[in-house]
Amino acid sequence: MISVVVFVRNKLKILLKSIMISKSKQESLMRQVIQETKKSITDSDNPFAALLVDINGKVIVKAHNSQVSLNDRTAHAEVVLVRKACRKLKKFYLDGYSVFLISEPCSMCSSLLVKAKVDAIYYGSRLDSGNDPLIHVEAIIKQAKHQPKIYGGILENECQSLVSLFRKF
Repeated sequence: MISVVVFVRNKLKILLKSIMISKSKQESLMRQVIQETKKSITDSDNPFAALLVDINGKVIVKAHNSQVSLNDRTAHAEVVLVRKACRKLKKFYLDGYSVFLISEPCSMCSSLLVKAKVDAIYYGSRLDSGNDPLIHVEAIIKQAKHQPKIYGGILENECQSLVSLFRKF
């Protein structure tokens, strides 16, 4: 009986992971990321933000970059998001959830999202040559045991215009 329950649970997990959020919902959520990004700029931080959403696209947690305001090089939006989400949900892993990001995650944050076991990563703009090290999310995920789905280019021009402010710091 226990093995049947485990089998059904695993099959359900696979089915849920294969459900993609609709394009209109993706754009709506990315607009919320853009608004959260503007908060980081207001706080004199780098223009990056993140949302954690459930399988229905309901926002669970929002976060923005806090590196400058906290004097903490690790306080990227994704790190702040995962910390807040794990505390709020009282979960170690974030399976069953997806993240929306203004920009493709850096190598540190890509690794974190893999370790947190998010189901999917949705982002606006691609990493640019100013990132150091310049390692794209696909390269990290390709080498990982847990491989979230990746969807990029959502409202790319709007996101890129905010990210380009970062290069002016």
